[in-house]
Amino acid sequence: MAFKSEFMKIFKEGLEPYGFKRMKGTDFFGKLVNEEILLFISFKKYSPPDRGLKAFDVISGVQTIYSPDLSTSTFELPALRMTNYCVPGIEGNIKAQYVYNESNLSIVLEEALTTTKEVILPLLTSIKDLKSCVEFLVRFRFDLLYGADTLNRDSVLLIMTDNHDSFEAVFRQQEELAKRIANDDTSSDYYRYIKKRFFDSIQETIESRDRVWASKELQEAVHKEAARRAEINKAQLRKYGFDI
Repeated sequence: MAFKSEFMKIFKEGLEPYGFKRMKGTDFFGKLVNEEILLFISFKKYSPPDRGLKAFDVISGVQTIYSPDLSTSTFELPALRMTNYCVPGIEGNIKAQYVYNESNLSIVLEEALTTTKEVILPLLTSIKDLKSCVEFLVRFRFDLLYGADTLNRDSVLLIMTDNHDSFEAVFRQQEELAKRIANDDTSSDYYRYIKKRFFDSIQETIESRDRVWASKELQEAVHKEAARRAEINKAQLRKYGFDI
């Protein structure tokens, strides 16, 4: 039984009721929101230690027509693995990888689909506009918002959504992560190092965004670049079979 064909069959049946469809010429399922936000779901295969078995993970994420590139070869950067959703307030039978053999592939795929519907879909389908898209990225892929003044990654969204957030929730989230990494030893140099590294990254994102707000020239550059990307990405979405 071929993995890809079985994945596509089972996930097609499970995702179509939620508005997802297979993107032409790809191994991705996508849903277009407001003709500017692309929600995507696919898989990534792995080789487990037991050579008699195979493994995969469900990957998912969000891109917009203002992202640098919507070719699927670039989706690995913004893609989230199932375990990326293991944060407080989100429950589910989340596995790092789904291990299978030829005899139980369909059963394991159904299990992965169930978790996808319980954990991933509610989060992805909560993205209704650019503002909620930014909220999703702040929670799960804050790094994609870095570098607004250099037009890096998806940082242009901070300007397009008139964002002036202090990101206090992100600071708290990263502080808790630093504690876990340092085994709750908040008096250690290791903890202080990790916390500073995390906090510096957040602060740099804020300062980069605010440099744009302080410069009319940079704001114009952001909107010009966003418009340029949109035209290219709309053409790409049409190749995937979206009516846009």
